[in-house]
Amino acid sequence: MKSKILILLILLPLGAFAQEKYLEVNAQVQNVGVFKTDSDFDDTKPYYNPSGQTVGFFGTFFRPAITLNVKDIINIYYEIEVGLNIWSRNSLEQLYGETKDTLSLKHRQIYAEGKLSKNLSFRMGYQYFKEPTGLFINHWLGGMRFGVENDFIPLDIFIGQFPDQTYEGWEIDRNNFTQDRFVFSVSGTKKIGEWNFEPGIVWFYDGVYVRKQMWLLTPVLSMNRKEKEWEAGIDIVFEGGRTNHGAYDGDDETHASGALQVYYLNGLAMEGFGTAVGGKVVPGMTEKNGYKFGWGVSLLLLSPDDHLYHNGTNFGVFYSGRSRSPTLILTEDELRDRGDNLDERSGEKGTFYLMRAGLGILDGSVYYKLTDKIMLSGIAGNAFVLNKRNALDGVYFGTEFDVILRWMLSSHIVFDLVNSAFVPGKAASAFVNDMDKEKQIPQYMLEASLNAFF
Repeated sequence: MKSKILILLILLPLGAFAQEKYLEVNAQVQNVGVFKTDSDFDDTKPYYNPSGQTVGFFGTFFRPAITLNVKDIINIYYEIEVGLNIWSRNSLEQLYGETKDTLSLKHRQIYAEGKLSKNLSFRMGYQYFKEPTGLFINHWLGGMRFGVENDFIPLDIFIGQFPDQTYEGWEIDRNNFTQDRFVFSVSGTKKIGEWNFEPGIVWFYDGVYVRKQMWLLTPVLSMNRKEKEWEAGIDIVFEGGRTNHGAYDGDDETHASGALQVYYLNGLAMEGFGTAVGGKVVPGMTEKNGYKFGWGVSLLLLSPDDHLYHNGTNFGVFYSGRSRSPTLILTEDELRDRGDNLDERSGEKGTFYLMRAGLGILDGSVYYKLTDKIMLSGIAGNAFVLNKRNALDGVYFGTEFDVILRWMLSSHIVFDLVNSAFVPGKAASAFVNDMDKEKQIPQYMLEASLNAFF
C-alpha cells in the first residue's frame, strides 16, 4: 500500500508554480534465515574447516523507495537496498566503509520520468531494465528510456551502459567510451487475436578487454496469452555476434546461440510468490481472485557450446541468470536471491553467464489455499545439460523438491517456511564440487522469511 502525502513547498521552480507535489513512499523489510547441509555435494572434510561444512545465517533486508510526483509533469524515483545484512557478520557498530563488516548498502534506482508530448514519454537515470524475455538482459543499468505511443505498435527504446571495472582514472575528464559496455534495445507490444506479442532487438557492445571487443545482436520475442483462469507464454532468444581475437589462435570468435522458455500457469499459480525485482513488492495471495487451487509447468532450454574451447565458434548462450522457473535451488530463489543458484554456478561468470554445457530445466508446481490466509505450495524441477562433454560426461544435473508454507499474517506481513531438497547428478557435481567431482551427496535446505511491506 502506498502512503500519499501532499507536500506544500514555498519555493517552486520557474514553470512549475502552483503545481501539486506528492510524495509516495514504499518500503519492504525482510528478515530471513537459511540453513543448508552443505554448499556443494561433496562431504569431504577440509582441513581448514574442522567445525563442518553446513551453511547457515540470519539476515535483514530493507528496501525503501520514494517517488516525488509533480502532477502531470514529472516523477523522480529513488530506491535503495540495505542488505541482505548477516547478523553474525555485518555490524551496526562499525563506520560505513572502514571495514568489511559494515552494513551492505546498494543504491538501486535513481531516475526521472515524465511526458515529453502526448505520445512520447521518457525515463532517465539508474533504472531496472529487461528486454521482453528477461533471459538475456535483466539488470539495473544507467540509461535513457523512451516510450513511443502509436496506433500500430507502441515502442520501448532503451540506450544504456553496463558498469565495468576498467580503470580510467578517478577524474571525470579521464573517463571515455572506448572501454565501456553499451546496450541499445528497441521492443514493441502488439496484440494479435488473443495473444500478446513483444518482439525486440538488442545490441550489446563490450569494449572492456583490450583487443577483445565483443558485440552481440540479439533478436528476442515474448508471446503470451492471459485469460481469467490461465496464462501461457513462450520466450525466444537468438544471439549472434563476434569477439575480436577471441579464438585460441588469435582469430575472431563467432557467437551463435539461443534460449527458449515455455510456461503455463493455471488458477492460483498466476499469483505465484516472492518479490519481484525492480522495486515492486509482489507477494502472492494479495489479489482476492477467489482461486483455491492452481498449478503450473515451465521448460527452460539454454544452448550449449561445442566441446572445443575458444575454437572460433561459440554456441553457448549468454544468460542473465533469471528465468520464470519457480525452483529455489536450481534457479534464483524468489524469496531472497543469494546468488548461489545452480544455473548461475554452472556458467562462466562475466557480464552474463556463459552456459558452455547448456542447461535444460523442466519443472511443475502446485498451489493450494488451506485457508484464506495460508497457502501450501509444492515444486519439483528436473535439470539436465545439453552437452555432456562440457560437464565431465554428465548429462543428469539434478532434481529439486520444494514444499513452501505461506501465512499471510496481515495484509502487510507475510511469513514463509521452505523445505527444499536437491538430489544432484554427475553434471551438477562437475560444476559445484571443489574437491571430489564424483561425489553426489543430496543437499537439504530450510528457509524462513518474515516479509513486511507497505
